[in-house]
Amino acid sequence: MICEPIQSLGGVKMADAKFYKALAKLCQEKNISLIVDEVQTGLGRTGTFWFSQQVEIQPDFLITAKGIASGLPLSCVLVKEKISETIKMGEHATTFGGGPVPCVAALATLKVILKKGFLENVKTKASYLKAQLSEMKEIEKVLGQGFLLGVQFKKSYPELAKNGLKNGLIVGESSDPSLIRLLPPLTTTKKEIDLFITLLKSTLNHEK
Repeated sequence: MICEPIQSLGGVKMADAKFYKALAKLCQEKNISLIVDEVQTGLGRTGTFWFSQQVEIQPDFLITAKGIASGLPLSCVLVKEKISETIKMGEHATTFGGGPVPCVAALATLKVILKKGFLENVKTKASYLKAQLSEMKEIEKVLGQGFLLGVQFKKSYPELAKNGLKNGLIVGESSDPSLIRLLPPLTTTKKEIDLFITLLKSTLNHEK
């Protein structure tokens, strides 16, 4: 069973915490491996090291990449001990696996994320961003968790991402033309959030 806990490109959709627990329980009862894709939700992006921790589940396989090496090419597959014991030498390999430069970048990244107070700061800044967005009259609601947010507008702005780029604004698109995705760096400051809100308002004014 493969689960992406927050469907980012699909419109930043997430289920109730009870769903994830029920899914994990079902997999355990039926002896089905639960594979959780935390490429976008993991490594502090949603306010905890793994999103799985927030919903209190322990996947059999956990997939992570991208943010683990701060942009350098690296991915990891974490498995429970009972599964790792069944994998023999050479059964799980990759031509470019274990590159020294990405691995050093990953160690440096993990050192920052695990620093005392870092994840609490992510939660604080994410709450501030969410509050600022929620006050804008053009916005219907703000979805997501931590620094993985979906901004649902009251109407579609199909050119927002393109026009925003001209204005110095970078946002992610989704399958919903009335929703943009925000995945700011975990080190984003309050001052940078204020600048983002200013640029977003300016871009929206030109969209009318």
